[in-house]
Amino acid sequence: LAKSRLGFWPAGLLTAALFAVLHAAQYALVLLVPIFLIGLILTWALGLTGSLWVPVALHMVNNLLGLFMLWMSPPV
Repeated sequence: LAKSRLGFWPAGLLTAALFAVLHAAQYALVLLVPIFLIGLILTWALGLTGSLWVPVALHMVNNLLGLFMLWMSPPV
């Protein structure tokens, strides 16, 4: 999409929106805004480095941090 007439950032906005929508079934609707922002950060990382591995690694780190926070939280 970035190499289309859309350009990098409009394609990134569209991709970040799709990223949030794909997570909609797992999270409350109010969390779609931060998920969209994470998508924008991942887009920025791709644009900055030119490598898809950097956003993939950042996504993995984000998931691991969430898992760690869940693991460290007291039982309900």
